[in-house]
Amino acid sequence: MVSATKAVKGILFGQCLSLLITGTGIFSTYLADDYGVNAPTTQSFLNYALLALFCGVLIFRGTFLATVRDFYGWYLLLAILDVEANYFVVKAYQFTSITSIMLLDCVTIPVTMALSYFLLARPVHPMHVVGAGICVCGIVLLVLADAVSVQDDESAGAAAKNPLLGDAYVLLGASLYACSNVGQEHTVVTRSRTEYLALLGLFGFVISGFQLALLEHEELRTITWSPAVVLLFLGFAACLVTLYVFAPTMMLLSSAVVFNLSLLTSDFYSAVVAVFLFDQRFSALYLGGFLVIVVGIIVYHLDDVCAKYGWALCQRAEVEQIADTDDEDQLLEDHPGGIELAEQHGKLHPG
Repeated sequence: MVSATKAVKGILFGQCLSLLITGTGIFSTYLADDYGVNAPTTQSFLNYALLALFCGVLIFRGTFLATVRDFYGWYLLLAILDVEANYFVVKAYQFTSITSIMLLDCVTIPVTMALSYFLLARPVHPMHVVGAGICVCGIVLLVLADAVSVQDDESAGAAAKNPLLGDAYVLLGASLYACSNVGQEHTVVTRSRTEYLALLGLFGFVISGFQLALLEHEELRTITWSPAVVLLFLGFAACLVTLYVFAPTMMLLSSAVVFNLSLLTSDFYSAVVAVFLFDQRFSALYLGGFLVIVVGIIVYHLDDVCAKYGWALCQRAEVEQIADTDDEDQLLEDHPGGIELAEQHGKLHPG
């Protein structure tokens, strides 16, 4: 169960991570619009290369070789899920609209909830479903806001090349993200954050390296490597690496489900930034969608907070009943461990 303080920390921390997602979008937009760079695997490659530096910590501890030998299969799987999730979602922009991508990307929420229930034995209560549903309603408002803001854009009226294929890419990428996040939560809880980051970086570096060599080698030749382009690549990598480094902390504060719910607000932050940096119009629906998502995240947390509070009230009532009992033999029969419980709350004192 989650305390109210921990829930608030999780919500606020999630919004910091959401801002980092917004940062990656800003740098990617500048690269694509101002410099014609479209190399998502290359950008991810730099992220994994930096994460792989955490291998130095494992080497220093003397656990690197043993960890790779014992868990290489698991971390290879996580790296494949993570690299390909990034690839398919970005690839979808070539075939379908941003509206479809934003809406379909929400599939991460039910998939993450289902995987957490079946693989991590994390209970799903009605309040969790209600909270997740409210968040989805919020993202629908953001999608509507996006549709309103681009309706006068000539390019928005252009037909997608293959919307069904694009939608399939989004669904596949979103499902892979969900699997990766659940695997991440399991790993940081059962192993360690440093180990997760080090080996995800190592295997992700290798996989994305092969992938960019196969798919983006021509694109790399056409890029004009000016100082501005290099700085934009580094800015993107800095935001993404920071997100990856602190995402495990979010998993410990809450769960993979709350992590994905929190990132939904990045669409609102992106809309605000776009007004100032990219001269795009702002719709009040963006603000409404943002507020609805925040309410959904709070509702999702309320179940655990209320359960903990209700348990505390029951325990307090039991302590009061124990304090009124004079017969310790009867007390032990009615309340196993009751004397220790009362002593902890100052109701009884050791003899």
